[in-house]
Amino acid sequence: MLHLLESKFPYKGKYWHELSRKDRGEFERHPVQYSHIDGERFSRKDLIQMFLDLNAAGVPQTEEHLAKVRGMIEAEK
Repeated sequence: MLHLLESKFPYKGKYWHELSRKDRGEFERHPVQYSHIDGERFSRKDLIQMFLDLNAAGVPQTEEHLAKVRGMIEAEK
């Protein structure tokens, strides 16, 4: 979300500074939770496991994608 607000990547082809007041309001009315994870403190395997823990129960992921990520954990062993 921060990168969106800093106009570092577009949403539907427009950067934050190009969005109308109405479109910006749509984002501002919806809270976004996030956590900063220091990648230097965790192994790649731990980071991949965190991804699975957070995403398997939240935003629906396809079984194919989850299997791919699980395979990535196995490859790190």
